[in-house]
Amino acid sequence: LKVLGYFLKHLGHKRKVEIMHTHSLFTLLGERLMLHTNTVTVTTYNTLYEILTEQVCTQVVHKPHPEPDSTVKIQNPMILKVVATLLKN
Repeated sequence: LKVLGYFLKHLGHKRKVEIMHTHSLFTLLGERLMLHTNTVTVTTYNTLYEILTEQVCTQVVHKPHPEPDSTVKIQNPMILKVVATLLKN
């Protein structure tokens, strides 16, 4: 997930849409995560949050991220669908 976050962070918007949306990779990500996790761990949630905001850190964080401030922007809104799918199941 961290590698995906770094990959998306360094892509331009047009290229990101071309790669991720055209091939429904966010949907595939949600499906794969459902296969391998019974519950959403804080670590998984943190990484998905980092992908959502494209503020990927180099460390794996095992405690919740601090509350976002007004400078944080959603960069990959389709991650919200992945999180919702995981929470639903």
